[in-house]
Amino acid sequence: MRFSSNPWRKMQMATACVEIDRTNFRRGQTVRGRATIGIRDRFSGRTEILWEDSHGRILWRVEKKARFPGKQILPFSFTLDKNPMTRVNKVVVQVTDDLLVRRCRTESRFTITPPRFAWDDFEVILWGSKQEWATEQYVEQLKQTGVTAGMAYAVKPGRIRRDTNWLADGDMNFYVENCCQIGWDGKLWRNFVDEFVNKAYAKGIREVPDKQYLVRKPCMNDPAYWAEAKRRLQDEVRARDEYGPMAYDIGDEQSIALFTTPYDFCFSRHCLREFRAWLKKVYGTVGRLNESWDSSFRSWDDVQPLTREEIRQGMRRSFAPWADHRDFMDTQFAKLVDRFVGYVREVAPGACVGIEGTQKPSVYGGFDYWKLMNTSMNFHEIYDIGGSHRIATSFNRNGCVMLGLNGVDQDNRSETWQKVFHGNRGVVIWWLPAFTNADGTVREPAKGQKALWNEVTGGISKLLDPERSVHDWVAIHYSPASIRGHWITMKELPVSGDHEIANAMDLERLGVMRLVEDLGFTYRFAASAQIEDGELDNYKALVLPGSLAVSDKEAGRIREFVRRGGMLIADYQVGLMDEHCAWRATGVLDDVFGVSRDSFCTESFETSTFKSGGSYWYEKMPPLDARGIIIDRNVESLSTMSTRLYYPTVDSGLETRTGIAMGHEGKNPAVIVNRYGRGLAVYMNLRLLYYTNHRLSRTDQVYAQTTVNFMRSLFGLAGIKPAVAVQGPVGIERVMFEDGAAEYHCLRRNMEKDHQAGLGEVVGGEGEKGKPIGLSVKFGKRGHVYELRTGRYLGVTDSVSGKLEHPEPLIYSVLPYKVDDVDIEAGLEYRRGEKVRAVIRLHTRKKVKFADHVVRCRLYGPDTLERTAVRKNVVTRTGRAAFEFDLALNEMAGEWRIVARDVATGVEREHKFTVQRPPE
Repeated sequence: MRFSSNPWRKMQMATACVEIDRTNFRRGQTVRGRATIGIRDRFSGRTEILWEDSHGRILWRVEKKARFPGKQILPFSFTLDKNPMTRVNKVVVQVTDDLLVRRCRTESRFTITPPRFAWDDFEVILWGSKQEWATEQYVEQLKQTGVTAGMAYAVKPGRIRRDTNWLADGDMNFYVENCCQIGWDGKLWRNFVDEFVNKAYAKGIREVPDKQYLVRKPCMNDPAYWAEAKRRLQDEVRARDEYGPMAYDIGDEQSIALFTTPYDFCFSRHCLREFRAWLKKVYGTVGRLNESWDSSFRSWDDVQPLTREEIRQGMRRSFAPWADHRDFMDTQFAKLVDRFVGYVREVAPGACVGIEGTQKPSVYGGFDYWKLMNTSMNFHEIYDIGGSHRIATSFNRNGCVMLGLNGVDQDNRSETWQKVFHGNRGVVIWWLPAFTNADGTVREPAKGQKALWNEVTGGISKLLDPERSVHDWVAIHYSPASIRGHWITMKELPVSGDHEIANAMDLERLGVMRLVEDLGFTYRFAASAQIEDGELDNYKALVLPGSLAVSDKEAGRIREFVRRGGMLIADYQVGLMDEHCAWRATGVLDDVFGVSRDSFCTESFETSTFKSGGSYWYEKMPPLDARGIIIDRNVESLSTMSTRLYYPTVDSGLETRTGIAMGHEGKNPAVIVNRYGRGLAVYMNLRLLYYTNHRLSRTDQVYAQTTVNFMRSLFGLAGIKPAVAVQGPVGIERVMFEDGAAEYHCLRRNMEKDHQAGLGEVVGGEGEKGKPIGLSVKFGKRGHVYELRTGRYLGVTDSVSGKLEHPEPLIYSVLPYKVDDVDIEAGLEYRRGEKVRAVIRLHTRKKVKFADHVVRCRLYGPDTLERTAVRKNVVTRTGRAAFEFDLALNEMAGEWRIVARDVATGVEREHKFTVQRPPE
């Protein structure tokens, strides 16, 4: 073999480089540069300059004749007028001889920043940063399982490209986690807390701490901290923004302390100054503060809050010196989030920014969801603990992107559907190492999620837009003041922030949520601040779960709500405190319930903390009379004689005035019904937290069904019933969406996980997992009904029957018209490099006013493989939508297919076109 014919030798004889005027562009801008090529061998051929995306698609090409040896300098420019599919792109220069043997190739990388991510659909996001085996090939494996996005960890600037490129090169969307590396950094913060605990609680964890150590480092109100955090946040965002991340996470699992650990931060001079200014706005004068606090301060400068240990010493008329400080710190946490969001948007206008890993509603930590959801953040991943997710989504009026956390096992299928139905725009899958085998291949449990993840990202979430969700005019009270009141009156205060520790307020809330869901109602939470502002005008019924603390203004609004015809239901100990956790002389709503009190306990009437070994809190119910509480008195048209309710009463010393007690436990009245104005008030005086026990226990499920039947009768007494009637056993949740005359009804088994009880995943009725349950649904109107997931047309009707098999839900579309066909208007032949413009039209036999539909559009090549980068869920307006994409210059010739499927009805159509072969 001649030495000069060796291709490797020829490559060694060539030098080439590509220079681009810069490395980052936006769509529509012009890329300018020059290619310099030097080859010592003698031959003639051609030089090509290409724009190539990370899929290997060629979007622009220029070709020049070449004659070597010698040096060739080629300036070039091209406009990014095509619709680039990828962030990472290349300018490629290659030289081939007349025999088409490549003599030289070089490339230069550049990025195209996409427009701000329009997060209006469901995303499956894999949590985890760069691993050795995480390459572009691994990203393709993730896509095959249905994963649509990843996570890049905010790291030191030198590692940014290492941690981002594997996602960007694989054309995977991603968000950036933990952008704030000062103060909220987990390891540094834990080290500080360890030091703080050793010093502040040197005398014991339950002793009064040394307040000089109750200073958060860094303090959330320290201007020096703000300045340093701003610099670091903005440096991080500037380094990442060229890739156009989906969102910026300020910090994961952030809190005032560690999770919800009860440390009484912060007594710094900055926080005390802001606290006193906050108190001035709340109370106006020191005299009013002293009256609430049961204190004797002479000036604002003298005011000092108390810790949990101090406030519990001796009999107190008021817990306000502690409770107001906790309320203030919740406000400061929300303000800090708002401040940091603003810092990010200063350098990334319009970016999606927020926090993730937030905990249950609690006294400590900063998790007052009314305050957090009223910040400017528009990205929020929540741990669903103690009803936190339903609470936060109830307050999501500003289009904040809500996310939940899931694992990769089959047991999370039901939770994924729950998130779709309740306003989530995605799930974060925990986590990359658990997703992957040691050799870098995807584990079988993850592959088993492919059908589910492809389905939930296939347009269903876009159709079930959170803004179209409908509630049944039922509200559940959300009262941070009551959470504080219940916590501080526990018999023994917890010293841990373990998320598996609950108090009665957590359990009561969950019990009421499940009961309302099992009654067939859809609901929202109404915050104390909302009620004070007149929110109850939007509801017919209000449920008060553990609403120990109620403000005078709230009470006035609630009283007027009932007087005008609303229904009020409470469990026990309602309104015994004001919003500052100061004891009242009597319940502020006792007149509405038609009761009076001889006395009530003003300390330590809570039970204790409850702890489970899993994600659900389970408390063993105290022994009851085997007969239960017998309802032995009818009220008005309500005939429920001999009904037995198996719950303990709570309030002693309670007497009826205008209210009628339907039953008793000993001398304690239960289920007190009172007409107040045109409305109805019901004081249960029962611990409804045990309702969830009844749902879980196979032996007690009959008690859950009895409770549901009885409560349904009580709501019926006020003329309130669900908009859609579902007949079936306990444990079916219904969610409804509405778009004009179109309705979408979602039904799922409302399962619970209870590991401590040893029951696994169970629910009332025919509760065994995997066993189908029959149900019937009566819609509020007749229409053309489709089984959305299967596309089965059920005819014109107002009722259907079906079977639910956990974890799969049923979804019904009820439309005022029948969709007969989906039409795709596009050309039959295209050349490489052309734009394909397809118009999607829905067809009906008669002219109708269309609701907005979502059409799943997919593209398949001559090799029968789907081009997933082109896949899109388009929204039809007035029955029409557009689907566009650019063909590359090296696209496969042959027959291609566009497939369009209407998500609401399952009607599907395909359109075939040919990509022509280039002339020889």
